[in-house]
Amino acid sequence: MRSGNLKSGFRNDDFRPLVFKTEDFGESWTKITSGLPDAPVNVIIEDPAKEGLLYLGNDQGVYFSFDDGEHWEAFKNNMPPAPVKDLKIQASENDLIIGTYGRGAFIADTWPLQFINDSIFDQEAFLFPIEDKPQRNYSERAWWGNYEQTGDNHIFSHNEPNGLALYYYLESTPKDSA
Repeated sequence: MRSGNLKSGFRNDDFRPLVFKTEDFGESWTKITSGLPDAPVNVIIEDPAKEGLLYLGNDQGVYFSFDDGEHWEAFKNNMPPAPVKDLKIQASENDLIIGTYGRGAFIADTWPLQFINDSIFDQEAFLFPIEDKPQRNYSERAWWGNYEQTGDNHIFSHNEPNGLALYYYLESTPKDSA
């Protein structure tokens, strides 16, 4: 699948999502827009860790699909509905980097999405695997108080907060225990 920036019908007042896929090198094309709103699509990428997991950025936010685009769902994760112009995967951290039209940037953890399968939803509860994270980075470049940086070392930020994230699934209507 080709990824990257796409052309939309926005300039022609055509706000339909124009997303198609081919499995025969362009001989035939299938529309894959089920679940997408009427909004221009700007970018689509595939997760390098899970085949068939796609991320799509349009003028209303981010959407994802577990089945090569057959069905799409909104990727909320506390992100406002902003026009998304670029998406990148930072594979080493399992993060989705989201760039918006208003020069906003968001980072979302994709770790749990890489483990979703149909058998999870057949269970009453499921605890996703816990992602390995470094305890703390004590390098000089990661230290927030070092203001005498030189060269390309002037860009620095806080480490991720200590602790770990637990992702789980709970069935909304538990099975009877009779």
